[in-house]
Amino acid sequence: MVDNYEKLINHLDKNKVCLNEPLSKHTTFRLGGTADLFFHAGGVFDLLRAVVICREWNVPFIVLGGGSNVIVGDKGFRGIVILNRKGIIEQIDDERIEITSGTLNTSVVQYILKHELSGLEFIAGIPGTIGGAIRHNARFRNPISFQEKVTKFDVVKNQFVADFLEDALIITPDNNIRRVSKDYINPQYHKTNLKEKKDIMLSGRFKLERSKKETIRTSINKQLLWRKNRKVDIAQNNIEVQADPITGHRAKQPALPSPGCVFSNISNPDNHPVGRILDMCGLKGMRIGDIMMANEHANYIVNLGNGKASDALALVRLCQERVKQRFNVDLELEIELVGEF
Repeated sequence: MVDNYEKLINHLDKNKVCLNEPLSKHTTFRLGGTADLFFHAGGVFDLLRAVVICREWNVPFIVLGGGSNVIVGDKGFRGIVILNRKGIIEQIDDERIEITSGTLNTSVVQYILKHELSGLEFIAGIPGTIGGAIRHNARFRNPISFQEKVTKFDVVKNQFVADFLEDALIITPDNNIRRVSKDYINPQYHKTNLKEKKDIMLSGRFKLERSKKETIRTSINKQLLWRKNRKVDIAQNNIEVQADPITGHRAKQPALPSPGCVFSNISNPDNHPVGRILDMCGLKGMRIGDIMMANEHANYIVNLGNGKASDALALVRLCQERVKQRFNVDLELEIELVGEF
């Protein structure tokens, strides 16, 4: 494989390739080992070229976007990590845009505000890129939930990235470039078929709606305030989530380094959200080494400073065991485990 590494470096831009790069620098959890090779893709064509070469030469690779929703093992990744964090947005017509996969979500929010296009305001505050948002079918509150002053998790209306996605441009496992429909992607709650099919996202086309800039700005601000405080005080939408009636806690997003929510909400007889389930099992604040289930929200895992991926994995397994014992529910990971632990 080392010979293939040398060939790979020679076929990519050497100025964009690093050896033994610490992946902790590129993930929101701020931990994990090194990648043998690390390639800074300069855009969609760099991404395409790197993926095709890796597949042809059997070099293991992963594509890393914003670095959220992932835990990298302490022993790192044996292969090449392709950092896909450069993107562009193109206006197709008055209400439709195409966004390449490496475009940061913050850039998308800035674009729709500037061009007065409404629909994707809810990705404000979601770390990462639009490629990852499509792949995981990212979601958050529908603005109508603020108007209706809905705070209960089981009746809140959500919006998903797929609600606005028309189609996508992908690289298939046999290195064909295809534009596929939303049905092909099969968006579901926090997942699509892209991972299972081993397709790589190049871009997505979105259908949005014309709106006034101040209306969009207000919607963005509501989303950001709710994420931070579970509270909104804009115009007449003065709403605040109350303490959970069962646990007595009021969940908020933690400020410490985190990959995001650990587990997906899953069906259970009492219709509990997964954060409540974890809290009821006494897992909020549970700590192994410098890794802890956040005090602010039981479904977030945080790095207190010198966390290890092995401790994070051990804490994840502990949570799954406790929940299985008490509720007979098998928790499903929302985050991805990458590399060697």
